Amino acid sequence: REYSTHMYTHVRDDVIGGSKDDLDCSEEGAECTLSQLKMHFGCSAGERTIHDQKTWQYLRQAYHDIVGPERSTIGLPHRPFNGFSVPYYVDKSPGRGRGLFAAKDIPKGGLVWTAVRTAEFEDAETYRKFLLAIPGDLACDVMMWAYVSYGSEADEEGKDNDDEEDDEEDEDDEDDEDESTLKIMVDLDECSFCNDGGDKRRNMDWDSEAAALYPNDSELRVFAVEDVKEGDELLCNYSGFFQKDKWTVFGL
Repeated sequence: REYSTHMYTHVRDDVIGGSKDDLDCSEEGAECTLSQLKMHFGCSAGERTIHDQKTWQYLRQAYHDIVGPERSTIGLPHRPFNGFSVPYYVDKSPGRGRGLFAAKDIPKGGLVWTAVRTAEFEDAETYRKFLLAIPGDLACDVMMWAYVSYGSEADEEGKDNDDEEDDEEDEDDEDDEDESTLKIMVDLDECSFCNDGGDKRRNMDWDSEAAALYPNDSELRVFAVEDVKEGDELLCNYSGFFQKDKWTVFGL
């Protein structure tokens, strides 16, 4: 997710947002907004680093240390695995910055990625602590990648409810979902480099038919929704998982 495509925070990511004031975000208890945090870290548009596995492991360990093992959602941080089930690579994507690409053909319906390294933050205070605990350039990246969505416990309750008789009721209740299950989330693996293809251009997405092969597992899985050729950029559908107007729930 890059400056040109990730538009789900209060300020655009291709500029330094916000007005400068006297609030020091590094002070304990400082309730900085996203724009103030970006100002604090000096985030700006420009060429960004393609991170190696050592950096991803560092971010996972930092998250684990901040939230503690009982609240961590990423498993053991030092273990050398991520969420991908297919060969991939990260490279520059024209007009987008960094991008995620298929290293081999992926058939339609093939499992691409599982959210086993997705960090969840229950409140803004913990998220701010995480940002302040890592180097500024990585904090800027995390703020580009992070999104608000319903947490893993909400997924467990909702994904098994696919009965047709419940569809109408689910639509009626969509706007009344419990905001207490909202989490600030960030994928601490290379899926954070997946750019937005929208409904029309995305080639990987949630697929209830393919997910039925994993009936006893509550993990979010993303599948190829069409045949993907080696070298194709893997494009997500941001609107399928983020809640763009919910940052305000966290005061950010």
